[in-house]
Amino acid sequence: MTAGGGASGALGAASLLKPALARGQIRCIGATTWKEYRRYIEADGALARRFQAITVDEPSVEDANRILEALRPSYEQFHGVAIGDGAIHAATTMSARYLTERSMPDKAIDLIDEALARVKVRRLTPPDALRQVQRLRDQAKIERDAAIEWREFDRATLLGEEEKRLSTEAEQIRLEWRGRLEAEASSISQRDIAEVVAAWTGVPVQNLTESQQSRFLNLEQGLRERVVGQAPALEALGRALRRNAARLGDPSRPVGSFLFVGPSGVGKTEVARSLASYLFDTEDALIRFDMSEFSEYHTVSRLIGAPPGYVGYEAAGDLTERVRRRPYSVVLFDEVDKAHPRLLTSLLQVLDSGHLSDGQGRKVNFRNTVIIMTANYGSEQLKTGRLGFAVDGPSSGPKDIRGIVEGEVKRRLLPEFLNRLDGTVVFEPLTEENLHAISRMLLARTAATATARSIVLTWDDAVLDWLSKRGYAARDGARPIRQLIRQHIEDGLVDGFYSDSRAGTRTVHVSVRDDELVLTTASEETLPEGAADELVVLPA
Repeated sequence: MTAGGGASGALGAASLLKPALARGQIRCIGATTWKEYRRYIEADGALARRFQAITVDEPSVEDANRILEALRPSYEQFHGVAIGDGAIHAATTMSARYLTERSMPDKAIDLIDEALARVKVRRLTPPDALRQVQRLRDQAKIERDAAIEWREFDRATLLGEEEKRLSTEAEQIRLEWRGRLEAEASSISQRDIAEVVAAWTGVPVQNLTESQQSRFLNLEQGLRERVVGQAPALEALGRALRRNAARLGDPSRPVGSFLFVGPSGVGKTEVARSLASYLFDTEDALIRFDMSEFSEYHTVSRLIGAPPGYVGYEAAGDLTERVRRRPYSVVLFDEVDKAHPRLLTSLLQVLDSGHLSDGQGRKVNFRNTVIIMTANYGSEQLKTGRLGFAVDGPSSGPKDIRGIVEGEVKRRLLPEFLNRLDGTVVFEPLTEENLHAISRMLLARTAATATARSIVLTWDDAVLDWLSKRGYAARDGARPIRQLIRQHIEDGLVDGFYSDSRAGTRTVHVSVRDDELVLTTASEETLPEGAADELVVLPA
């Protein structure tokens, strides 16, 4: 109200109130936010001294439970649906955990209100069977009237009987439906509250209703389904995440903050992608930033937004806005060693207190995120002869590799940054056995894609050996294997797909001949023995 008449030379509502307030002619109680108070009231000293500012703090979860208990009868009467005993507790606890940008008790009340409305609408919506019978009955009535108009009385009689039969059937379904509604308890439960929270936040319902204990307990096993090798790294990651998820330490910090260090192409980014899919059931929960785009000093403002007075101040920062819209996510800073050093300084607040202020002064909550940074520190030493790349020998053990990498990390990063991390996870170079397993996995993915094009892809074990040796010689992790499959197998499948006009499913077999991959089209009868065993399809 005090903002009215804010234009230059205009008489605002505050100016109209001040004389009456000064003479004590009226009693006024106002409600506003601190931002509006500073802008409209505190800026006007004559108006500010007429009021006594009283700070109303956000109620706790226990106080919010009592508030909802007091509001319970009115909401039950309005919606005609009862509120279960566990629904109020679920509304306050879930809103406190998942709706961090809103305040109590407003967010808990909205959860209860929408859950009641959903149950009410669900009870008022007739079943599909009833609607289908009603459509058939209406269609029979229209056809009967048309038959009477065209003097087709025999057909009209049959259609009239059909209409009566459908009306009787519809009434029977309606009575059964009403009986089920009366027998069922018309109330909301914790499950209804979880469905509303899932719709608002994107967190799957099963993550809200089921205990996270088993999910974190089997974390390493879930990640091994997509990540080959790196058992020590996965174990270190699992231990730290279980410890932080139990909230035994500071609950204001992120769920986990890690630095993944190791040679290129050994699975650092794949672990982050798999972790997002495992914890939040979708890879969309991965918020990835390629830090090579933030190598200049001025580009850091893209993450949190430009400060006031600079160009682009109104635009939100990429990092703060994406986390604000998806607070339950895995935030990946890929190849952080290529970013400007100022970036690591700006992340100290996130790692320490679990929040980050954007350019507009809004605090974005990072408490429910897993922060992962990847870097290639020490990879040059591993490649250029101090240890070699995955070469067996007494001087290339895991302890030696870990010592070189950790020494390089301490040399390149500040101690205050490393001390705020939950752990530095060292990824070891891939062995030839790892590359063999990765070759099988990538071939299986290609086979699954080819199946959608009516192509059955099979291969010999020698193909896996060929890919592993070529990838192993490249000394660049698993990425060369994907390139080899694309060049020597997928390109051949594409050429055959466009050149072969025959309909139906075709079987393409991959083999090794004269140290080269050869693709041949074969029927199932001509396949080598055991080739059918290679038809492996990975889960989506």
